[in-house]
Amino acid sequence: MSRPDFFVAGFYKCGTTTLYDVLKQHKDIVVSKEKENDFFMDEKLYGKGIKWYEDRYYGDLQKSDGQVVMEINPHLTGRKGTAERMKRYYPYGTKILFVMRDPVKMFYSHFRFTLQLGMMPLDTTCYTVRYGFSKAFDRYLRRSPYAYKEYEHHYSEQLEEYIKCFGRENVHCMFLEDMQKDISAFYLELYDFFGLRSDDHIDLNVHSNETNAMPTNVIMLKTYAMFRKWRRSGPECIWEGESPFLDKIQEHLYRVYDKSIVMDQNMSRRTEKKLHRRFDNEKRRIELITECRLDDRWW
Repeated sequence: MSRPDFFVAGFYKCGTTTLYDVLKQHKDIVVSKEKENDFFMDEKLYGKGIKWYEDRYYGDLQKSDGQVVMEINPHLTGRKGTAERMKRYYPYGTKILFVMRDPVKMFYSHFRFTLQLGMMPLDTTCYTVRYGFSKAFDRYLRRSPYAYKEYEHHYSEQLEEYIKCFGRENVHCMFLEDMQKDISAFYLELYDFFGLRSDDHIDLNVHSNETNAMPTNVIMLKTYAMFRKWRRSGPECIWEGESPFLDKIQEHLYRVYDKSIVMDQNMSRRTEKKLHRRFDNEKRRIELITECRLDDRWW
């Protein structure tokens, strides 16, 4: 039975899906078939024990000599206390990589992604289809002016917790902006942190899970969202076992739901500047933790 050697904790909408799709090509890296799991943040799943987790996600993996097993999972930063839980079962020397991006852009991207999954109210979804992401985001902030608070110290609090549990030398921070600027240098830094060799045969130019389109059939989108919520709790199926019938229903709904139109990607400049002021303290905290200047990366 395999178990993770390294973790890429990432953060939501910071490129972990792209990392997963790139790194699974690497000859020395083995990843689980399911990218995300809620084990360390979900009380019900965590109660099943570490053996269940390793059997469920890594039990069927074949690891050859020289290969490492890597979990790439943004859900490792989904709640406080996750690092403490991981520390109970994985040694102090376990290496954990975090990937971050401008928190304002992360917030906006997460808003768009939530819309695409049908998890926003129906009137917000309809408004977005008609007027676009940017205007819908402004409307959302007018109605929920403190929505950003959920993300205000999310990066720094998670990083401080993991550094406390695993040691600063085993926690490394990278930035999505650096990947976009020089993709080869980004992956070389990643390999160096994990002590891996470069693999010249993999395709680095992968862009996964982009949020630049919106389904046009709103009713079908909401139907798909309700079906998905009923069948799944996060990435963990509530309904035990396999069902070809349910799979066909979900496949049909997804085909209809996926008929989408490309929409505006950038939030209004005025909104972006306003939110940057709200996140100035978080930016300074990240600079202290990472010892990196972020002016040329964020704002």
